[in-house]
Amino acid sequence: MTPSLPTILSAADRGERIASIAAAAGVSVGRVYAILREHRPERTRSRRTVTSTVPLQVRALYAAGTKPRRIAELLGVSRAYVYAILDTKEQS
Repeated sequence: MTPSLPTILSAADRGERIASIAAAAGVSVGRVYAILREHRPERTRSRRTVTSTVPLQVRALYAAGTKPRRIAELLGVSRAYVYAILDTKEQS
């Protein structure tokens, strides 16, 4: 057991971010992830934030009356992706 192991595990249990845990423990971010995979395999992970503007563009074009096939052509994405975005809109 490395000296930083209890520090890393307790900080993760408190909900601290991985980068701050790595800095406080003096190890790399990859090492923190490796320790958490081994010792806390069922830990909850934070959701990834959406950084793409494509879902917003798809919804705006669809609201303006554009058909999904044309939306896919205009934005350079697949029709399946357009339908997936529209499906999540309808579910929420």
